[in-house]
Amino acid sequence: MRALTRSVGMGWGLLLAACAGSGTAWAHDGEHDEGGADERGDTRVLCPRPGSRLAKRLPRTESDLRRLKCHSFFAPGGVDDAFVTSTVGSTTAAALLSYPGAIATDGTPYDLLLVGASLQGRGSIQFAGWAMIYAHIAGNVVVGSNIDSALSVGAIGSGNWDVGVGVKLFRIERTGTQMSVRGKFVGDAGVHIRPGTLVEVFDTRASAGEIPREGDVATAITNSTELGGGGSLNFAQAFASFASLQASFQMTGGPTQGEEISQDANGDFVKTPVTGSYMAIEPGVALTLDGWPRFPVAFQVEYAPAWRRDTVGAASADQLDHNLLGGIFYSGSPDVVIGLRGGGVVATSLPTPVLRLVAGLELQVYL
Repeated sequence: MRALTRSVGMGWGLLLAACAGSGTAWAHDGEHDEGGADERGDTRVLCPRPGSRLAKRLPRTESDLRRLKCHSFFAPGGVDDAFVTSTVGSTTAAALLSYPGAIATDGTPYDLLLVGASLQGRGSIQFAGWAMIYAHIAGNVVVGSNIDSALSVGAIGSGNWDVGVGVKLFRIERTGTQMSVRGKFVGDAGVHIRPGTLVEVFDTRASAGEIPREGDVATAITNSTELGGGGSLNFAQAFASFASLQASFQMTGGPTQGEEISQDANGDFVKTPVTGSYMAIEPGVALTLDGWPRFPVAFQVEYAPAWRRDTVGAASADQLDHNLLGGIFYSGSPDVVIGLRGGGVVATSLPTPVLRLVAGLELQVYL
């Protein structure tokens, strides 16, 4: 947490020290746009008018870097934000995926139902308020929650990461506008445990009058990796202390590698590497409404479609997801954001739409 005991002149030093318990201060002297105290009078936020004498004399703090027109921005859940800050945060989430009419490898339709959990961590360090380095890592687990899903899909464990740099292109205090760009390296590594593969291998052995071989068990476990890079262009616009709009456009791509199971000339089932590539385009918009200073609760609604093309040899497959998310956050602290975010993801590029529901707890601390 930032300390507000730095001296900026005797008068301002006393004012800030008196309000250090609440993080910042508020005084209505004609140099402020908006602001106020809660009904107890002890949770106050200083928001001077841009260009005023007060704004010039007060030290810049980390929370100021994500504030425009007295509005504190909250990072969207599915796309990048436009701000360059020093922060650490985490998200703990759960997910449910439903795909009625999925087709098994033997051509049999079944109702796919998966449950999953995710733990994410992120952090960034800004330099002089215009550039930053950042990292985002996540660990995910997905398992089949009915018999058919447990056999056909089994369990998937994966880890993904996103590291890069962010640069502020411009910031206009009076209009409440900021734009930035990010360059990034992204990656994903996964392990897939599929009992159905082992069942199919044993069936093939039995049909040929053979007994299982030592290497057959290993066919139930396959690995996959993705490495890529790209960038995003990010925009933020504050309309007032209670409302803002954020938008982002991201493109990434790179090589992929997986494994498929095949039977060689000796009758052994072996894993064969399969290489390919992917390209993804992810735009998104987020609208935030904040009740501060009347009540410290903010609401955010986000829509982020995502298109992806996977190519292996001459074959390619496209997927289009529609992500609709919503969140509720505590907005009474300039340095700490905590809240709940949830929503649904619908994949419309498959014969039967796939629905994925997600919900998570988010914590973000600005250093």
